[in-house]
Amino acid sequence: ASAPDQANRQADILEQVTADDLVAYGFMPEFVGRLRDFVIVRPLDTDALRDILLQPEHGPLAAYQKMAAAEGFRLELTDELVLQVVKQALRCGQGARGLRRVMAQVTRRALLEVPSLGRRRGEPTVRLGRSALEDGGYEIEYGPAGGITPLPSWDAMIQQWLDSPVQSAPSALSDDGPSGHPEQGH
Repeated sequence: ASAPDQANRQADILEQVTADDLVAYGFMPEFVGRLRDFVIVRPLDTDALRDILLQPEHGPLAAYQKMAAAEGFRLELTDELVLQVVKQALRCGQGARGLRRVMAQVTRRALLEVPSLGRRRGEPTVRLGRSALEDGGYEIEYGPAGGITPLPSWDAMIQQWLDSPVQSAPSALSDDGPSGHPEQGH
């Protein structure tokens, strides 16, 4: 059985626990007497995680959109990415905390790179899609008339860097003087 099914079964059993059961299990009667209510917390499902991601003013998406706004760009997620973020958070079994972890992974590259691009043609809008989860990829759009510019994946950027010719420059820290010979002592 899956982890959420198992947790739901445990919650079904715990809903039937009484104060006498807790005392029989070993809790002190004085302690159990101070408990007003017994609350059973069930694991969040896909719909609940999606609402937590998208709805609250201080939710994970809103927090990352505020970070992006502070850096001078707008941040949007595709519906497909929202579903993938929720599924990945559900798999890690950490509830809303899992959403924050996955959102950090998804937005990391855009939050690091886009501010350094500058405002070439107005305020950019960064759209994160499925590639953001796979390799950090994103699309950037400048203003209402600007086109969408997909940025290459990490693998493509690394390959481009590896394929570029290496140019050696003379080192300013070498022991050689201007003539190319080691300098004589003073």
